[in-house]
Amino acid sequence: MVRGRSTFLAAAVMALLSFAPSALAAGGFSDVPPGFWARQQIKWAANNGWITPSSPTAFKPHHSVSRLNASRVLARIAFKVKGVPEDPDPFAQAVAAAWIPEGAGPTGTITQLEFDRGLVRILGLAHAATAL
Repeated sequence: MVRGRSTFLAAAVMALLSFAPSALAAGGFSDVPPGFWARQQIKWAANNGWITPSSPTAFKPHHSVSRLNASRVLARIAFKVKGVPEDPDPFAQAVAAAWIPEGAGPTGTITQLEFDRGLVRILGLAHAATAL
């Protein structure tokens, strides 16, 4: 499952994709320090339903990420980087494009390795990853 630092990584990826302002009125989550480099992106991702926080005031990223949410991130990256049109069903798009395996369906969890492989495929870095 994608946990801890991986959830912060997902929020960081969102930082590269959008600079939308946060709508969290309280100024963020109590467990994300004010100086943390991805604080604004974490707030944006939570406000837009990409990552579900533990509560309105605590992010607590130690929970799993669904294949649907991972697919949304991958589809957005594919659109921004490669111009691949975003499908209304990002999970079906991600599976059809072989970015991720179907696994247990859109509500199932995704492993860090599966997400990383999808990202490598989208970015066209499979050869470089193999060489490394």
